[in-house]
Amino acid sequence: MCHYNAITPFNVVGHSDIAWRRKQDPGPLFPWQQLAAAGVGVWPQAAQVQYFLAGRDPQAPTAAPPILCGMAQMGYDVSPDMPQALQRRALRAFQMHYRPRDYRGLPDAETDAVLRALLEINTGRRGGD
Repeated sequence: MCHYNAITPFNVVGHSDIAWRRKQDPGPLFPWQQLAAAGVGVWPQAAQVQYFLAGRDPQAPTAAPPILCGMAQMGYDVSPDMPQALQRRALRAFQMHYRPRDYRGLPDAETDAVLRALLEINTGRRGGD
């Protein structure tokens, strides 16, 4: 029997995370949060999302380039200089995975906060440290 201990929680992804230009599965109904709770994959902690939201309105518009840079750190094939239509599709894929209740593809404060909370998990830092 083979064991794949090298698969880290951040490497548990869907087609839409890897090939967001042409794939939309598994979609916003996939139970990513439940899988993460069972130890498969990652999910941002609500308290950390609130910390990074820092009192902002969750739907407040935010600049896309910093979010895209963070997504690139997570492995998404994105760049801040890509056309706006592609930026929106990439953001939509990220949101379908990590914020499935609102996946319009718009850069907003909540997407930024979710991303920061995820990057914190990836680096092992804690908000405020």
